[in-house]
Amino acid sequence: MSIEPASVSNVAVGSTFKVTVNVYNVTGLFTWQTLIQFNASVLNCAELVYPSAGYIFAAKTQIPVSPIIDNVAGTAAIGASLIGSDSASGDGVLCEMTFEVMAIGESSISFSQPYGVNTFLLAGNLDVIPATLQNGLFSNDPPIGDVTGVNGLPDGVVNMRDVGLVACNFLISVPPARQILNLNNDDIIDMYDISIVAHNFRP
Repeated sequence: MSIEPASVSNVAVGSTFKVTVNVYNVTGLFTWQTLIQFNASVLNCAELVYPSAGYIFAAKTQIPVSPIIDNVAGTAAIGASLIGSDSASGDGVLCEMTFEVMAIGESSISFSQPYGVNTFLLAGNLDVIPATLQNGLFSNDPPIGDVTGVNGLPDGVVNMRDVGLVACNFLISVPPARQILNLNNDDIIDMYDISIVAHNFRP
């Protein structure tokens, strides 16, 4: 089982991105469940759905469930089961997740552990199918020059808010000027710092 893509970066605060939970080379899959964990201070799960393409149970009769999303605890769970003696084999997608970026930072997008408790694949005889878990990672380090945003914190973009804040501190030493504005680390906010913001400006 794997989170794909395995790594996501450079997504601005307030924007969204998608990942899928995939299986490969599975044999005789009857039931699956997954509990995904994430850092809720950085990411919120906006949607968790069965995929429209590549679904491992496509064209089969299944018992679906409503996803359970907890953006306080940082968890999202979903699963499905076939009926009777049916099964699925091969490669496929289990589910698709949409995340909203809430803040600058880093978050794993990981399967719950231990495998076989809240995350599992079951065969028709209800035995757990062995699986290797490959987690994902989100990282959104602020670009150079991103010193502020709507809430006063870096927001992943370099725009006029950043230019204005640095320019308003022109020729002010650090401190009292904030260290985050001291982009060339010379302890004074000057045209070097303003030019760094301007060079990385992305409206």
